Amino acid sequence: MAPPTGLNIKTSSVIRLVKEEKSYHNELVLQTSLLTRLESGEEIEGYDIKQQKTVVEQTKEVIPQVRQKLKVAVEQLEYAIDAAPESESAESIEKAKSAVAEGKQVLKTAL
Repeated sequence: MAPPTGLNIKTSSVIRLVKEEKSYHNELVLQTSLLTRLESGEEIEGYDIKQQKTVVEQTKEVIPQVRQKLKVAVEQLEYAIDAAPESESAESIEKAKSAVAEGKQVLKTAL
């Protein structure tokens, strides 16, 4: 099996970052929901609510960092597509273009 090319590595990176950003958004929804339930409960201690608020805030802080990494990875992948040698398979180039499109779509969504 041939080693992965630079294009394949950059494509995998973009795909991973797209999944990571989606995962953090899902986590934020889940943690915010849990915080709301904790705040509405009567028998919960203030410490538990404070800890959950910290979790929510930390999750919110990570999303812009992942978004910036995704932006850089998409730009690098676009450059790699343009600079890809003719020996690069059409399948790899199509997969890279698809990853760029998906990455740009995620970047367009509002935080």
